[in-house]
Amino acid sequence: MILTRLSEFFTVLSDYKWHNLREIAKIMKVKYEKVVEVAKLFEKVGIVQYDKKRDNIRINEEWNFLVEEKRNSTR
Repeated sequence: MILTRLSEFFTVLSDYKWHNLREIAKIMKVKYEKVVEVAKLFEKVGIVQYDKKRDNIRINEEWNFLVEEKRNSTR
């Protein structure tokens, strides 16, 4: 279950664009607060950039291997 959720999370981020955390929570059908927790954790370890003022997140390019497989499998 957790791997499925993480897969969904990285699928959303796979376009390297900024995404609003509330929209991600809605897409994933999880509580907003949980998405914020994940965003903070992944920001702390450098996986994502988290703009707290705008409540947006995007993946750091050096972690593209987390999303490249997803992008390639949808082509």
